[in-house]
Amino acid sequence: MLQLRVQTSRVLLRGVCLRRHSSGHRAPLFSHSQDEMEAIGAHVGAQHLRAGDVIFLRGDLGCGKTCFARGFIRQLAENAALAVTSPTYLLVNTYELPRSSLLVSHVDLYRLDRVGAQDSAALGLADAFANGISLVEWPERFDSASVPVERLEVHIAYDDDDNDDGCRDSETTGDDVSARRRVSFHPFGARWAQSFAYESK
Repeated sequence: MLQLRVQTSRVLLRGVCLRRHSSGHRAPLFSHSQDEMEAIGAHVGAQHLRAGDVIFLRGDLGCGKTCFARGFIRQLAENAALAVTSPTYLLVNTYELPRSSLLVSHVDLYRLDRVGAQDSAALGLADAFANGISLVEWPERFDSASVPVERLEVHIAYDDDDNDDGCRDSETTGDDVSARRRVSFHPFGARWAQSFAYESK
């Protein structure tokens, strides 16, 4: 069921999941809807992820970070119906994987002003970063000493003046809004550079 969903989403994405620039850099992806943003997240979740992988999601409020996270986590959990919401008040949600002892930690730091080493330890992030797969919204809250050297950053930006694509959890209108988001990948460290070369412009 999940694999069929992801394959269908690739059609929605017009094949860009498999496309690279002639320079060898990975082209940015563009999302016009909630389904497409979830499909991009699922594409990243379908990579060969392992313990210690950390992914930062950067973008303005309502740009689709939680939609991306939903597709990413559902792909890893092999459950297309799994309820995935932003842990804005809980700060961290964890998910078990069906064929692995790894945990996926979905972190939302929006409500915190600054996250240092002691805060990271209190939230269990040091252990999560070392032993699980972590997806972090609002990583800007980390102080520089708490940022993992090896990480993939996913930048989501509005691509036009309309700033609502139906991806916000607080909105349930179900409207098919065509606002476009640009999703680019920025790898840090050798592990990510090998699999996620990015467009530098």
